[in-house]
Amino acid sequence: MLCDRFIQADASNQKALRRSYRLTPPESFNFGFDVVDVLAGRTPDALALLHVDRNGQARRFTFQDIGNQSARIANLLSRMGLQKGEKVLLIMRRCHQYWPVNVALCKLGVVMVPATAQLSSHDISYRCNAASVKAIICANDPSIIASVEGALSDCPTVSSLILAGGSREGWLNLDEAAKQESPLFPRRTGAEDTLGCDPMLIYFTSGTTGFPKMAMHNFFYPLGHIATARYWHADKPGGLHFTISDTGWAKAGWGKIYGQWLCEAAVFVYDFDRFDPAKILELLQTYHIDNFCAPPTMYRMMAQNNLAASYDLSSLAHCCSAGEPLSPEVFSDWYRQTGTSIREGFGQSETTCCLAT
Repeated sequence: MLCDRFIQADASNQKALRRSYRLTPPESFNFGFDVVDVLAGRTPDALALLHVDRNGQARRFTFQDIGNQSARIANLLSRMGLQKGEKVLLIMRRCHQYWPVNVALCKLGVVMVPATAQLSSHDISYRCNAASVKAIICANDPSIIASVEGALSDCPTVSSLILAGGSREGWLNLDEAAKQESPLFPRRTGAEDTLGCDPMLIYFTSGTTGFPKMAMHNFFYPLGHIATARYWHADKPGGLHFTISDTGWAKAGWGKIYGQWLCEAAVFVYDFDRFDPAKILELLQTYHIDNFCAPPTMYRMMAQNNLAASYDLSSLAHCCSAGEPLSPEVFSDWYRQTGTSIREGFGQSETTCCLAT
């Protein structure tokens, strides 16, 4: 696995692994160059992303596709004037453009600020002002667009609006503009290059007891998810991992990009509006997904569908859960019907996976 380049560990047993596990990255580690571009060069035709939209249309993206698209987007954003250390708010649901955009921002050294599609105009202006956001990139979703446009009068730092998957007056069409750019984006040098300790990502916490707070992560952050993906999710080269989360939540960092690609597994994405347990089960069966992660509530709803009689889930080797407590009843019901236990994980926006079963 590619992740072996960046760790030192004795995996002969669990005790030895805990005692010996160390990250050993280069000082200038950058996920875009040191993971995506390496895989694009080494296994260009390997599947990186299998995306199914809300109409059921499936699209496959290889590591070479992601590498080339991210370079085009990085060139575009650079030409627009975005610089290392500046902030970009992403409200992209689960649209396929999120993945090359994420990688492009890494390559540029621009700090990404993921946000969910549930935000109001007030929520958006709060985040833009707290983080001094320079640009907003969002999915072509009428409700998201309306919330963003409703916030702009209170967002003096925002100078660019970019739309993924469509056109609108006052917005740059990301897809069309990126086509005009070069698929090559060489690594920067000197002060423009990124160091592992430079800021890469800002999550906003849920704000359970007050206003949401910023949790900043540096460029070493993706490496923290080697443990998440390899030792909790049990992702492996050639596997297909499906985490339900919207890209605006920190859980997307856990299960939709970093650790999975470090383990050379592909990411499965379903861009849905409302959770439909029968549809998720159909996708698990149709695409032979071997690794799945969802909140306990979703497992409970899926388990009500007479799984053994209605679906072939024989490809499902590992199931994980996070986001809320997993009850013994849900665990037992799922195991009884599928033969696969649910492995529970715990962490926060400020961390990677801290505890897991």
